[in-house]
Amino acid sequence: MNVSKALLSELDQEVEKTKKTLERVPNNPGFKPHAKSMALGAFATMTLLTKNSFLEEIRKQYVTTARAKGLTERHVLYGHVFRNAMLIIIAGFPGAFISAFFAGSLLIETIFSLEGLGLLGFESVMNRDYPVVFATVYIFSLMGLVINLISDLTYTWVDPRIDFETREV
Repeated sequence: MNVSKALLSELDQEVEKTKKTLERVPNNPGFKPHAKSMALGAFATMTLLTKNSFLEEIRKQYVTTARAKGLTERHVLYGHVFRNAMLIIIAGFPGAFISAFFAGSLLIETIFSLEGLGLLGFESVMNRDYPVVFATVYIFSLMGLVINLISDLTYTWVDPRIDFETREV
């Protein structure tokens, strides 16, 4: 149970560091409010995903075994729990990013009166401008595929045991 408290205290420290960083953001003239809104939405989703994946991995049997072998708490957390928890986060990142970016772009462009791809796609659907609808869907799909490709490459980098080449379809 003390590991959960230690991990939660480390996560709380990271959240406090991020809050302090975000407090300095309005002083930067290059960082727009709409970008901050999209980043905060994605940050909340990723924080929840991270917390849940770490707590799930801490409760598993191999963590208890690693502690019983006499490994230090730091080695157990970073050597065993971190790698397996990061796999869940890497797998969930594309979905969190795509939902925050695509759905958030329409809302934020409407709220901040911006002209962007989300608002263009929405207005083209309302006006039945099919070539523009297909173009926005194509761009969003292409971005989603690139994000998924990067996620798969990161997956193999974090855990070298995962090998997509030897897998039969």
